[in-house]
Parts: sequence; structure tokens; C-alpha cells
Amino acid sequence: MVPGDVPERGFVASEFAERLAMEGPERLRGPLREWLRANGARRDANFVYCAWLSATHETEFVRREIGVWIERNGQDDVARFLYAAWLAAGGDRAVVKDALEGWLLVHGLEPAARFVFVAWLLNTKDPRAIARQVGEWLAAHTDDPHAHQVYVEWLRAGGEPCHVAEPLERWLDGHARVERAGWVCTEWLAGDGELALVEQPVARWLAVHGQCPWASFLFEAWLEAGGELSSIAAAIERWLGAHGNSVAASFAYRAWLKACGDPQRVCERVERWLAHHGAHPEARYVYHAWLLATDDVELVREPLRAWLGANSTTEDAQYVYVSWLRARGECYLIRQAVREWVAVHGRLEQASFLYAAWLGAGGERELVAQAILSWLDLHDTSAQASYVLRAWLQGGGERAAVKDAFTKWMLRHAATPSGWYLRRLWAKACTGRDEDARTALADLDPRTTRILARSEL
Repeated sequence: MVPGDVPERGFVASEFAERLAMEGPERLRGPLREWLRANGARRDANFVYCAWLSATHETEFVRREIGVWIERNGQDDVARFLYAAWLAAGGDRAVVKDALEGWLLVHGLEPAARFVFVAWLLNTKDPRAIARQVGEWLAAHTDDPHAHQVYVEWLRAGGEPCHVAEPLERWLDGHARVERAGWVCTEWLAGDGELALVEQPVARWLAVHGQCPWASFLFEAWLEAGGELSSIAAAIERWLGAHGNSVAASFAYRAWLKACGDPQRVCERVERWLAHHGAHPEARYVYHAWLLATDDVELVREPLRAWLGANSTTEDAQYVYVSWLRARGECYLIRQAVREWVAVHGRLEQASFLYAAWLGAGGERELVAQAILSWLDLHDTSAQASYVLRAWLQGGGERAAVKDAFTKWMLRHAATPSGWYLRRLWAKACTGRDEDARTALADLDPRTTRILARSEL
């Protein structure tokens, strides 16, 4: 049955959805267009639109017809399905925005309005546009166990925590022990919400769901927000006892180590975890946190070799390289990986951390020299350029190669403490003495020389 064959009333959307799944949209595109020409403004056409949008995400194909449908039915209760499907399919929000606002005036306090709020927040990331309506709905539904969806998407979309703080506090009073409350607390903390508001709910939730496989995300959010490790340390250790070899345990190990937990209490577990997952992309969190917390390169050396073989050019890999170098790991172990990473990401501003760490650890300058010079052409006035210039000069790099970058950086930052220190390095690179040798700066342009003279500290 195609849409054109259905009776005037009683069209079942699931039948059209099944045909889409079985035959694909191309075969039904013509019959659908014909059916919509005759029936596109009918109330129950809503379900045909939803099926099409959900299966294809082709919003432009039905944009005009949906506009007509909204003019006639946009305030109907069932319109919520179409608004949600349109937004989820990536449709232009301008098509539904005015009608949706009108719909919320009529239905905005009904329980089902949460579907519209969630769809809007999830797909537009614009919480301010519906802030008033969301606040009113949450205040009216502090007893609704499904309200967690609105809190989670509000916070993920960047909504202000304080806007939902009062209803959330009441909601958690009654729902802190339900599993979905863990996600609400996690997103509240990740969104810089006040720690005190969820302190007791987190404790209550962990008492019931502390062995939940995804509790590691809550552990990390709690510690990242400044929560005391001592208040959840026992829960983390119990969780690791049950899930310590799961991929998700990477977040728990990282959280423990970043919060200055005793590395020895998780050392054996980290070693076992790396034996299982050392080449997994998520292992980067464990390598980075372990090296920063311990400087112990021995425990991670062998699994890191396997990780490099599979992940050397991922953008975040540089943080593993930097932590390895700062922990005095051998440059040769990551030499090829650094070469490959720089070839792909070497012009990113954050590459400055790797350049500085590589040269600071005694890595061969020739491996990154051309990449550094290209980086300085792009970022010569960035605050981060001072670290690259400093590492270059301290590593014996030629002044002439970075003279233009040094000059441009000084024109903007000469009066800062970093400018003062970098100026002394520049002079020392010329004279070989740790002194402020004005003659060493004479080859700079007059404007820079005047700025340096005025910025004497």
C-alpha cells in the first residue's frame, strides 16, 4: 500500500514507514508526492511527514507541503511529532519556529511538551530561544520522572545551570535514586553547575547505582568540578573491582589520577587495563593521566608502542606525546609518530605544546624545524608563540630563521613577563651570555627596538 491507496481516514503511518524501510525512498517518492498533493494538509498527514523525515532526513522534499500543513494544523496537539521530526532531520528551524512558539503557548505545560523541548535543544543548541517555556515546564513537572530528558538536553545545549537550578533541586529530592538521575548530575557538573546542589543526590545515587557501567562518567564529572576525591574514592574502587577492565574504565582511571589519587592504589589495575586495551583510542586518557601523575614511563612503554601504531595521527595524540616527553620518556620511541602527527596537524595553534616539549626534551630540531617555521608564519603574534620561540632558542635554533616572528611577537607582547624573558634569551643566543645585551638587539627594526627600550623591567 502506498500513500495514494489509503482511505480518506485511518492512514496508518507505520505502513508507510515499513514501505520506506523495505523499498527505499526513491521508489515511493513519486507516489508520495501525488498523495501529498491531494492530502498534504490533512491532520493525519503529520504521520506521513514524520515517517519520511525520520527515514530520509530529506527536509526540502516536503518543505512546502509541511509549511501548508503547519498553517492549518500547527496548533494541534499532534503537531509536536512533526516539530520534533523536522528538527531531528536537520530542517531549517525558521520553518517551524513561529508555529512552535504558538504551540507552546497552548500546550507548553503539558507533559508531552518535553518531546518538543528535547528536540529543539538537541538539534538547535539554542536554549535561550525557549528558556522561559522550559523554566515554566520544569517548575510544573518536578514530580515527572521523565523530566530528566529536558534537564540533560538543556545542560548539553549550553543552557545556564542557574535557570533550572530551583526545579532541579526539587526534582532530585524525589528522584535522586533513579538511574537516569545519574546523567542529570553528570551533565549538571559538566555544565559548571554548583557542586553543592548535587552533593547529596550524588551520594544517594552512588549508594544505589555505584556499580552502573557508566558511573565512571559521573566520577569524572564530580572530580573535574572540584568535588573531593575522598567522598567518592570508595565508590570508585568498588566500581573498578567490577569494571576495571572495561573500556569505560579509562575515564575512572583518568579521574582518579587527575584528582591526585594515590597511583599505587590503581597501578596493577592500570597495568592490566593497558594489557587489554593499550591500543584502543580511549587509552590516550590513561597514558596522559598516568604520565602526568607519576613520570613512570616503564609501565606504559610497551602498550604505548601498540597505541602509536594505530593512533599516531589522531589530533589528541599530541597530548600523549607531550606527557611522554615531560616524563622524560625517550624521544626515539615517538619520533616517527611525531613526524606523522606534525605532517597532518602541525599548523594547528595547539601544536605549540608539542613543538616546545619536543625541543625541550632534546628531540632533534631538524625533525620539526620546517613545521615550526610554517607554524610561526601563521601564529607569530599568538601568546603560545613565546613557548615555541623560547624552545627554539634554547635548543640552539638559528635566530635569523625566526627573526621576523620574534619581531612581530615583541610588537604585541614586549611589556609582558614572557616578553622580558624571551628578550633575554634572544640576547643570550647572540652573545652567549645571560645578560640584556642591547647590541644583540640592534639588528631588529627601529620600532621594535624602541618598544623594547620602553618595556625595560
